[in-house]
Amino acid sequence: MKHIVTPEEMAELDSLAINKGKVPGIILMENAAFGVSQVVFEILEELKDDSPLVLILAGIGNNGGDGFCVAKQLAMQGVKSLVYLIGKEEKLKGDALTNWQIIKERNDIKIKIIDAKESPMLEENLTAIEEDLQKSSIIVDALLGTGIKGEVREPILSVIKEINSEKDKKNKPVIGVDIPSGIIGENGKIAGEAVRADKTVTFAMPKYGHFIYPGREYTGELNLAHIGISDDIIERYFSYGNKPRVKYIEKEDVSSFVPKRKGDAHKGHYGRILIIAGSRGMLGASYLTTEGALRSGGGLVSAAVPESEQRSLQTKLTEAMTIPLPSEEGVFGEKAVKRASELLSDFDSVALGPGIRDTSYTYQLVKRVVGNFGGSVVIDADGLNVLARDREILEVILPQRKVPAVLTPHVGEFERLTGKSKEEILANPVAILSDYAVKWKVYIVLKGSPTYIATPDNEVYINITGNPGMASGGSGDVLTGIIASLIAQKNNTLEGVLLSVYLHGLAGDLAAKDMGMEGLIAGDLCKYLPIGIKDLKNIKANERREKSCRPKIL
Repeated sequence: MKHIVTPEEMAELDSLAINKGKVPGIILMENAAFGVSQVVFEILEELKDDSPLVLILAGIGNNGGDGFCVAKQLAMQGVKSLVYLIGKEEKLKGDALTNWQIIKERNDIKIKIIDAKESPMLEENLTAIEEDLQKSSIIVDALLGTGIKGEVREPILSVIKEINSEKDKKNKPVIGVDIPSGIIGENGKIAGEAVRADKTVTFAMPKYGHFIYPGREYTGELNLAHIGISDDIIERYFSYGNKPRVKYIEKEDVSSFVPKRKGDAHKGHYGRILIIAGSRGMLGASYLTTEGALRSGGGLVSAAVPESEQRSLQTKLTEAMTIPLPSEEGVFGEKAVKRASELLSDFDSVALGPGIRDTSYTYQLVKRVVGNFGGSVVIDADGLNVLARDREILEVILPQRKVPAVLTPHVGEFERLTGKSKEEILANPVAILSDYAVKWKVYIVLKGSPTYIATPDNEVYINITGNPGMASGGSGDVLTGIIASLIAQKNNTLEGVLLSVYLHGLAGDLAAKDMGMEGLIAGDLCKYLPIGIKDLKNIKANERREKSCRPKIL
């Protein structure tokens, strides 16, 4: 799994690589340009253009320097490019200036400069750009990169609009250099206007803005280019201080977390999972949580429901056992607390909360399970509402658990748990999630797009599988069941949680591919979970085949 950084952290890493790693900045720029050039060549191969022209729009900073270097590398391979410098030539400095001076001396690279900020000169310049955009085969955006401060200003503002207009008219491929210009690297927000890239090539490590909407949508396909910053430099940087390590979940990583099945296996080998969920009118929560646990490979799954509702659920669930708990008016009653406590020793994990409603007895039930159960417990929905009104559970009982609990709030629920506003949480999710995960000694899965996973060890992971079709009631219940199931199978909370979140989104993506997003419902996710697992296992099989074919290096 790869680290994710802010632009400020990336600048510090660049500085470390130059000063401690002794890698000259101009070499880092050359390597960055090589990564962009490779993507340009891949697209040119697809276009089958006999006389391609690559239009490179460059600013006066290092992002522009990357663009100049791309033009040089393309010229060395016989590919024509036209470079527009947007800004005053005298403001170029450092490695960007060096590469500008190099391409100015080459006869095989055309150069134009636009520095007017106001009409009528700006209008004339934009007309020239529009004409050249129409002639181009590929557009490379090297205008701003991650160094943007404040709103996008003229003339770059109008240039970005021209790029997007040409893309809309001709569906012309656009490559973003490091990050699409106008996207803020810290948070994915748009600084007034931003380039809509088809592909983005980022350097060394991805930035937050690549994964957080709307930046994720503007980034297109993300490509990562290694530019010469050593693993030692990266490790040294992240070992200093107490900042959370942030990584994003990759398919190749979680494929290794899929539980293996032995030839002599039986159902007891794949987890004993108890689902405590549901009430009258909300039995769907119990069904979906239980089905999520079953479809993700759970061996023995039992659904504990209010006694009055058991028969209704039993007709729906045929592969899981149902356990009646004493009820009052369709909700868990006073005697359910004691009965549930007696069951706990038979299970490896418990999923607790979906659809149980927030009553005095469900409150006692949640507190008893969290305090007494020694295995893994996943708390969602009404279970989280109980935690929100009892600080003793959050601040005393949870931190004392030997096996950390997993909390799965959406932003509204996390708002109630912490007392922080939605705006505060979304403005700084990594730091806030990490602080509370460490404080409460829990895993926190903040559901959304993207989904964040914070650990009690000061780590944060970002998951980018999933799609808007999953914005449907019950999707979170399915995730709760998957997490309880895979933790029980893996006997490893971190791997179980990471695999669950990735698989949940993957099932949604596979379902949307076949069915479309509009009619997607939570039950469809359950049906596609086995297909998602199969997809992940195929990744592992392909890796084994590739390794077996590699020549031995002596």
